[in-house]
Amino acid sequence: MIIEKPKVEQREDWVDILRGLSVFLVITGHLYTGYLYHLVVNPVKMPLFYFLAGYVIKPGKPLKDVLFSRLKTLFIPLFVFSLFPARAFYYLFVLKNTQTFNSYLLGFVDGSINWFIYSFFVSSVLFYAICSGFKNRGAAIGIVSLLCFVTGVLTKDVKWMSIWSINTALTGILFLYMGSAFKRLQQKVMSKRYLPFLCGITYALLIAFSY
Repeated sequence: MIIEKPKVEQREDWVDILRGLSVFLVITGHLYTGYLYHLVVNPVKMPLFYFLAGYVIKPGKPLKDVLFSRLKTLFIPLFVFSLFPARAFYYLFVLKNTQTFNSYLLGFVDGSINWFIYSFFVSSVLFYAICSGFKNRGAAIGIVSLLCFVTGVLTKDVKWMSIWSINTALTGILFLYMGSAFKRLQQKVMSKRYLPFLCGITYALLIAFSY
């Protein structure tokens, strides 16, 4: 009897390369503040993270599985590497300033510490919920994603919406959708000569919505 091995989906190298590039751009953004960087790179570096996440998302997963998966892959590393860094020990044992240390811990509650982790958690779970609710109907998901983006932009100055970066998470849903839509279009556009054009349009949309 022949036992078939389960199919293992191959990783796409260009996705990993762009992920690495995104990390590099974020790091350089803290070091370099030139005009060209702010004009071309700064508006797209964070949306690119969401776009790539949307590209590899599999919307058919049960929402419960997504929730636990995101909690495990995002928050366990966050707490392990953020609760025990040199800064926390410096506050508590060198400065012996419990007030500053308590403020540092409070950042884990309101999401002001490593805000992107909280924002991505909220946006990815909401995006899965939207896909599940609309049964993966692309047009409906796109409209809801756009409405989320508009809501996030309009509430950027609303204080309570900054908890867990909810307003940023809402804008991120659109970029998750764009990545997911790009995946579907890429599968339909079989001819590789059209792929650079599709990539160019996608980058232009990322820039446009980022501004």
